[in-house]
Amino acid sequence: MNRSLASFILIFCFWAEFASAQQSISVSRSALQNRASNTNPAKIFKSLSAQWRLVLTGEDRKDEQSQAKTIQTRVDLKSRYSLTSNFYLNLEPSVRFESGQSQSYDGADKAENKFLMSEASANYRPLNYFSVSGGALAQQNSHTNLLIDKLAFPAAQIAIGPQAGAFKFFTFIESAIPTSTSLSTNTKELETTPGLDTVGAQLHWSNEQWLKIRALTNYFQYRNLPSAVAKDSQLLGNDVSKISEASYKFENEYAGIESSLEFIFLATPRTRLKLEAQYLLNNKAPSEVNSAYLIGSGFEYLIKDGYSVELKGTYYQVAPEAAVAYFNASGFETNRIGYRTEGFLNLRKQKFRLGLRYSEAETLYQSQFQSREKMVTVLVETFYVDI
Repeated sequence: MNRSLASFILIFCFWAEFASAQQSISVSRSALQNRASNTNPAKIFKSLSAQWRLVLTGEDRKDEQSQAKTIQTRVDLKSRYSLTSNFYLNLEPSVRFESGQSQSYDGADKAENKFLMSEASANYRPLNYFSVSGGALAQQNSHTNLLIDKLAFPAAQIAIGPQAGAFKFFTFIESAIPTSTSLSTNTKELETTPGLDTVGAQLHWSNEQWLKIRALTNYFQYRNLPSAVAKDSQLLGNDVSKISEASYKFENEYAGIESSLEFIFLATPRTRLKLEAQYLLNNKAPSEVNSAYLIGSGFEYLIKDGYSVELKGTYYQVAPEAAVAYFNASGFETNRIGYRTEGFLNLRKQKFRLGLRYSEAETLYQSQFQSREKMVTVLVETFYVDI
């Protein structure tokens, strides 16, 4: 953790100062926009809302096959443009700048700069209980962390269900094309386009004063996963067969159920507790290697106005054939059993927070590609502010 995280500490002072200035910049910009609107109103901006944040992380990750020490700076943007009262666009791009060193037997996971898209969708809601969405949809809104990382897949979704204030319940059907962070399907010339079909239901209920609930249950099915995805998934825990020097295939298909439940509630006037659980089952694989689960708990304690401390612990187990490893490896890699602990100091008046995360994971079954893994992450993250 020496050089890269030392560099992280050296530039932290700049970031802390930047975060403090961020609020002033936002306020000044809002004042200028209000003054401009009085003299030259632009109707287009009345339909546009946007927020942004900056994230700085230093990470030290190692196992028997690889090690990496990296510094990452990321700019995230959330924007929504309402074309009509029933039709709006969501755009959530990110730009990542990464430096450091990485060593592995296959040359994977090297530090690189990237442009990422968390979501880019068009959404139409003609009725309060009916909506249609299409584009690059954020899969974290439809699936558990055990099945898919924070990725956006080209997809179309139809949702039906009532909304009333803080209560929302809906069933949905979604058809997606599984892709990488660059929205590439990784298919060769003669391979069929892959697919991920999902049918599910979600419940959201919140009372900001004392309780929030989020629950989901889905049936999912992957189709026509390409050879390149199978090859990479073999290194990440899945059972894969080598057909030729350039061709690989999964030994099992991936279709089954997933569910999750999350509670956030006010235990005392200063303490907010969080409980979560997730479960995943691949019906197409043998019973001894087809399931995954996650349990977690934590709390946030308000020290005084504008300052709070968060602590959280997570324990998980993901069998080799529970999920497609290529799509969940950044969060909860398959053939792993482990835990994750994290803590944050929130400085809400200054609009940023400091965090430290530590995780360890062992292999469930012996593998030539996987071994015991340890990871330490230091994080500085500004809160989202209006542009």
